[in-house]
Amino acid sequence: MKGDYNMNTIKFEPANKTKTETHDVEKYTIKKMDFAGKEYDIYSNVGLTIYVTNRCNADCYFCMNKYEANFLCSKEILDDEEYLRRLEYILQYLRPLNPSVMITGGEPTKSKRLPEVIKLVHKYGYKLRSFSTNGSGLLDIIDGKSILQYMYENDFLNNINISRHSVSRERNYAIMKNKEDLTNGQLSQIASFCDEHNMRARMGCTLQKSSVNNLPEMLKYQRYYEDLGIDTVIFRELVPIDSNKKGFERYQKEFVDIFKIVKNIELSPEFVYLYTLDGLYYSVKHFQYKDKLVKCYKEKNTASPDIVRDLIFYADGRLVDTNWNDVSKVLLSYGGR
Repeated sequence: MKGDYNMNTIKFEPANKTKTETHDVEKYTIKKMDFAGKEYDIYSNVGLTIYVTNRCNADCYFCMNKYEANFLCSKEILDDEEYLRRLEYILQYLRPLNPSVMITGGEPTKSKRLPEVIKLVHKYGYKLRSFSTNGSGLLDIIDGKSILQYMYENDFLNNINISRHSVSRERNYAIMKNKEDLTNGQLSQIASFCDEHNMRARMGCTLQKSSVNNLPEMLKYQRYYEDLGIDTVIFRELVPIDSNKKGFERYQKEFVDIFKIVKNIELSPEFVYLYTLDGLYYSVKHFQYKDKLVKCYKEKNTASPDIVRDLIFYADGRLVDTNWNDVSKVLLSYGGR
């Protein structure tokens, strides 16, 4: 996999909501930390992605877990107590860095260990930045409480990113192969809970030629989910994969150039250009569209590859530094893996 692939995105969000991100280069100072006897330089606002599980109830052809070498060699710790002990050790170890936390999988909401993961992150005072899910288990009940309730009780007030790649349930199933896909009623229930508890639910759509692939389709998607109560949507470009990877031809066939859509935004009289923020990771153009702030992110490759940018705790217990590529370094191994 290429080490310099982009995560280019376009986000629609209410213009009046408090922002949860920063692109201020001055905030990217360098810290030093020892891992297994070796000292590393680490950006001070480093993030930690926690894999709750490798298992998923969907089968998206473009899922990066199918192509990313570090995930493919990850053998999940199946014993929940062992997994949680290892996670707690990692969270204790990383206290000096105080990373913001992203939770993912597999599908994390279908794992019985998720409530304990949420509690551990809260116990050690980490900021939960985002949660990636297809949403299928957000309303599931574990020990008398829904996953959403566990999130609320443990101060998970930031972004719950729900993947849905079409306004059509049939088309979305063809893409995701998820038999537990949420109904519109369930999505509205999730949106209402989040709104009542000062939490944020967001829809995430990967642009594809056979589904959402242009600005009118994006606006239709945005209006559709806003009518269900979710006022923030994110559109992403397919992440390029190496041409030698299985599935590359489908990628090429489905790929939508997000910057052609950005150009259409720039030319549209409905979108008013506001300003551009130039950060370490992204250059972000801001536009006003009705009551929405529209952010167009272009990922930059100016961050030094010698400085740890993000951390991943895989479900096999390893801690890895990553740019989500095949040359990532294992910082802390586990159990001989």
